[in-house]
Amino acid sequence: MLTRLRELHSEIREKLAELDQLIANDQPQVDRLMQVRHALTRASRARTKLLETEIYPRLLSAKTSTHMEGVRRLQEEGKADLMASSQHIGRWSLRTITEEWNQYRSASNAVRIAMRRRIKAEQELLYPLLAQLPA
Repeated sequence: MLTRLRELHSEIREKLAELDQLIANDQPQVDRLMQVRHALTRASRARTKLLETEIYPRLLSAKTSTHMEGVRRLQEEGKADLMASSQHIGRWSLRTITEEWNQYRSASNAVRIAMRRRIKAEQELLYPLLAQLPA
């Protein structure tokens, strides 16, 4: 589980870095932007599935964990983050991005910051807990 989570975090960070470069442009590179957004969404969904179906159940079933409250909080925050991400994706269609590029750049920046914070929180809390689990 830990190895897969690390891989997904790495993939997400790579896609976020690609978005950083695309968003820095004065004009949208729409085709590439859509490819990167799609890849980021796929990786993020895979991470969410791993967390919800494997990691959280395993950690929360280990009732001896002193970090159960933190795991539960991370799980709840993840649900809110998922809703915010879905709203962002729904709001920013290809046409809207093209027509409102500067506004999209600002909105995308906020989402990318939130995603990086989320990954950092997962790394800080989950990596040590997962490393302690028996194989």
